Amino acid sequence: PAALRIPNAANGSLPLHCAITRYDTSEDIIELLLGSDPSVANVRDAKGLTPLDLLWTRYVNPEDSRCQQVKVRARLIRRTMEGLMLSRSWSALEKDQNGKSKLITDEFRTFWDLFSKFLRAVYHGFSLPIHAVLTAMSHPDPLLVQFVCGTYPSHLLLRDPKTGSVPLHILARKAHTQRRRIDMLRLLFILLDA
Repeated sequence: PAALRIPNAANGSLPLHCAITRYDTSEDIIELLLGSDPSVANVRDAKGLTPLDLLWTRYVNPEDSRCQQVKVRARLIRRTMEGLMLSRSWSALEKDQNGKSKLITDEFRTFWDLFSKFLRAVYHGFSLPIHAVLTAMSHPDPLLVQFVCGTYPSHLLLRDPKTGSVPLHILARKAHTQRRRIDMLRLLFILLDA
């Protein structure tokens, strides 16, 4: 529906932005809004934030004003991502009696399933996940970049079919502060050498 593309006059947020920033909005409603018009996954609000930026904030890097429960869930998701990066292999993870990884929590599954749907909406068939993270997010967290690169290592050297850019091209022209750009480029160099 066209209403999904009407921005809030005060802050430029679309209904999807608003749903993500309301922590009491269920994942089902967020998925319904995304599924109704996947193109809104790439729209920036007045602050320059996309729904991917807001999802990262909601699940992994919440504002200080959020309740303790939200902050605990975020720490758990962050630790899960860090643990997966340290293990360097999804298949090498120890499984419990139900066949689920002991390291991958339900909170992480919920976050990653939803985040992956947004990634697919952003790159809708012509970009790659790491390219989507680097282009669609205002300031991608190094942990996320490392995680996506670890999940899709072969994509580090692939050109985006739409732009012809490899991740290093995108990062080199991204409007980060000089310090952050240097840190992100170092991270990609490390990942390329791994």
